[in-house]
Amino acid sequence: LILNRTLAYKLTILAIAWLVFTVSLVSWWWWRAVTQTGADAHVQRMFLWEGSFLLSILVIGGAGLVYLTHHHQQRHERLRTFFSTFAHDLKTSITRLRLQGELLEESKLGLEPKVQSMLKEIQRLDLQLENSLWMAQVDSSSLLLQKTRLREIMDHLRNEFAEIRLELNRDAELFVDRRAFTVVLRNLFQNAILHGQANQIEIQIHDEGGEHIRMEITNNGEVLKVPVEKLGREILSGQLVAEKSNGLGLYLSRRLIERMQGRLDFKREPKFCNILLLRGTTR
Repeated sequence: LILNRTLAYKLTILAIAWLVFTVSLVSWWWWRAVTQTGADAHVQRMFLWEGSFLLSILVIGGAGLVYLTHHHQQRHERLRTFFSTFAHDLKTSITRLRLQGELLEESKLGLEPKVQSMLKEIQRLDLQLENSLWMAQVDSSSLLLQKTRLREIMDHLRNEFAEIRLELNRDAELFVDRRAFTVVLRNLFQNAILHGQANQIEIQIHDEGGEHIRMEITNNGEVLKVPVEKLGREILSGQLVAEKSNGLGLYLSRRLIERMQGRLDFKREPKFCNILLLRGTTR
């Protein structure tokens, strides 16, 4: 929001500077033409009226441009403020709903299929909202890159994805934004569950040298039929993903990994594999 205010201020100042410069230039030309000695009186009258008309149109158009620029930026700022407030309230409500669902899961009713289905839908809704929030600020927000233990993130995600088995061959210390990287892993795990019907996910950590590691995330589910070259690079149509999703999660994951100075690739054979190249060291 602060960045948007700064941009709005700069655009308004630029519009005002353009108006002052062009009006000054035209005024100087008009005054020189009218006061030119030795010119015919008819020519001077022509310069007087045409210059007056040109100067008037320029002032009116420039003032309108300044007003519209300032008005548009104010409207954009109000929309961003509304979206941020609405999304925060919605996120808080979903978090409370998840807590109530977890309490329900721990009770006797937690084993019922309808309750399990409801909890999965709450989890999907929470992830979709998180993706929308990140997409709204993925280019403007600053990431806090710091050393983060991978095993700590995995311990947190094991509670969220209790229905699948998560295996990690070794720990690593990553130089990432903790919140953003957690969103990336959530999307990759959810993709394996939703599209591959996987119940086991394996993460292999390899030392690439030069303070870089390679993470290979595979699962025992079905292989995606979507062309690998399209994954994470564009929003997919419903026909490609059987109306289960539009690929927004993978698209956001690739963008976030790139902003964390890494790379996210996909491989189909022999198993579908998510390959992440990140800054970090093995432990």
